[in-house]
Amino acid sequence: MPAPQQFSVALERHQPHLPVYLMVPKTVADVFGKPGTFVVEAAINGSPIGRRSIKPWGDGRWFMELTKVQCAQLNVGPGDAVDVELIAAPEVPAELASRIAEEGLSERWADLSAADRRAMAEHIFAAKKATTRAARIDRTLARLRAGDT
Repeated sequence: MPAPQQFSVALERHQPHLPVYLMVPKTVADVFGKPGTFVVEAAINGSPIGRRSIKPWGDGRWFMELTKVQCAQLNVGPGDAVDVELIAAPEVPAELASRIAEEGLSERWADLSAADRRAMAEHIFAAKKATTRAARIDRTLARLRAGDT
């Protein structure tokens, strides 16, 4: 697992109706070793903001969006300089990974596209209650068993 990455950058926004974002230096993104979108645990100015996707810009650069709520909580906006820390985030919830292995569904999981695996995992990670998380894991496993992915 890569070491936490820290850098400073100014927040940007191209149009008022678009999200605020920050550019992630290529040298930082390269440390995570992913060819496409990947997920990190992020902190801005020392305040954790949770799981965030780092996405390719399309020209070799990388970016991360910030929500309006996050900007308000952090009291930051376009043009503000921020200190960023990125930590590699687990790609699959531990409970899901162990259930996939227990039920012999590893091959079906591996056959999914990276985007489908990420979407399923993030849906589970986003659950706030343990009961919701368990139900989402059960539905994901049912879809894998049925080949309905």
